[in-house]
Amino acid sequence: MAGVIAGAVGDPAESEDEAYWHKLKLCAWAVGIVTVGVAVAMAIVGSGFLAVLFLIGTPVTLGIAVLGLYATRMPYYEWYLPRYGITVEAVYRGPRSYAYTDLHGTARTASVPGNAPTRRVAYHPDRPGEAFAAYSWIRKVLRTLFCLAFLLVGLSLFAFNVYMAVDGFQRG
Repeated sequence: MAGVIAGAVGDPAESEDEAYWHKLKLCAWAVGIVTVGVAVAMAIVGSGFLAVLFLIGTPVTLGIAVLGLYATRMPYYEWYLPRYGITVEAVYRGPRSYAYTDLHGTARTASVPGNAPTRRVAYHPDRPGEAFAAYSWIRKVLRTLFCLAFLLVGLSLFAFNVYMAVDGFQRG
């Protein structure tokens, strides 16, 4: 018992990236198991053709919806950070590379598009290594609308998959 406790204490803590990928794998397995379970039940009770369509379509539509949700992260930060974060001038260092100095004097690099000699970037004080370009409101509105449309397409396709599953069970 003491060896188990000592081994657990001596183990290194899981990094944020490892925790993120662990959660992502867990979610992927859960979605896969539920999708296969529903497809098998649909094939037994209802339509086998709709079960195959459901089995193929659900991971694709969930992927589109998750990508849409992830894409909306960019416009959120582009609206939020210039207003509530710290905005600094960054100097061009190469393609998609601008250098800036945070409040603590640490030199950092922002991955933002452009080739202007300087660029305004904004970051959160708690995460100074993650900076976003400060764009005009027109560009932010257009990007927000595009990302929301992408998310809406993914959610609409997922709603269609749910409808297809319900219809597949009712045909039996």
